[in-house]
Amino acid sequence: MSSKLKIALALALTLVIFLISIAYLHFKKQGDILILKIGNYLSQKTGRKSEIGSIEYSLFNGVILKNVVIKEKDGKRDFLKFEKAEIRINEREFIKGKLIFEKAKFYSGKLRLENKNGKWNFEDLLKLLPPSNRPIHLIWNAKELSFDNFEFYFSDPQKIEELSLSKSSLVLLHRSSVAGDFFISFNGFIGALINKKLFSCELALNSNLIYDYSEMKSAKIKADLNKISYDQISADSILTEFEIFDINKKEHKNFNGEIAFKNMFIPYSNESYRYMLKTLGKLEKALGRDISLEKEFLLKEMKASISAKNLEAKINISLNSNLLDLLFSSHSSFIDKKDEIKLEIQAGSSKINIDAISDFSNVKLKQQLSETAQEAIKNGILEFENKVILKLQ
Repeated sequence: MSSKLKIALALALTLVIFLISIAYLHFKKQGDILILKIGNYLSQKTGRKSEIGSIEYSLFNGVILKNVVIKEKDGKRDFLKFEKAEIRINEREFIKGKLIFEKAKFYSGKLRLENKNGKWNFEDLLKLLPPSNRPIHLIWNAKELSFDNFEFYFSDPQKIEELSLSKSSLVLLHRSSVAGDFFISFNGFIGALINKKLFSCELALNSNLIYDYSEMKSAKIKADLNKISYDQISADSILTEFEIFDINKKEHKNFNGEIAFKNMFIPYSNESYRYMLKTLGKLEKALGRDISLEKEFLLKEMKASISAKNLEAKINISLNSNLLDLLFSSHSSFIDKKDEIKLEIQAGSSKINIDAISDFSNVKLKQQLSETAQEAIKNGILEFENKVILKLQ
């Protein structure tokens, strides 16, 4: 780098620092008057009591708000509060008359969303937005929206009694100003009250949503749940991945997905255990073993994958538990109306292997089994095809 270039760079940096200082002193000089004005403006605009601790300005981070509280309409509880926010807009687009947020970051706060008597506690705030019939992905104007160390609380008696997300990190990135590519990630703890029973887990979620101008084109979602507990049911982990393509095309489905469980425990006293035994009853007849004598269900590991492409579907399942071990595969062609199935089941010393071909209405087994076992397996395959395979077309 030449001496002249170094001097020019130093002068440019000095000028930038000078401008930052002038801007900061301008805001600081107004001090409490500016804070009070903005607080009063928010209160008048939203119809809710609003408080702002301080306002600063940074060339790199934009407007910095600290210790902000927006109350519920009745003024008794906090609707939204946070210790700090950094909000920066795109100045070039703003000059053109477009408001695009480069980023809006919120730190250490709480957001409360409640539905009472069919009305959400934020409906009055939505009325402040300009009316639009366009879908949300077309009017979204933030490139980066994030919440760090936040607590979200939801209550909707019609769907879910209570749901809280604590110690949460939520990031939403938008890679295009028109429709485009959205990336969402979440990390935190979930606590919920479902059917008057407690549910909890650690969740890491990543999703990528791609839109064309009018509709969603594809979606990819990965969720990793750990330390799961619901009533008496527990599991070490559940990992799911799902990807779907060409959603906006009406021809045929095109997707793939995977799910894996580790160390899921269900005690005999839980109603889910009895439902599961009823489901496994068909396999029980084929094995000639009374698995209902077991007093608990421990699913050591289960992996399942499913895919559909070009009018073909593939499903693979492997299961290792204290009741039975299972390997299952299905390869279906909706053009030929043909389903090839392989099944291996073992429970204790009892073991069966099945190869079958089906046209979704008639199952042909290659092996010769007892009449009772054959009937149970055929009925089980037909039920699986009707409830799962045929819905993948």
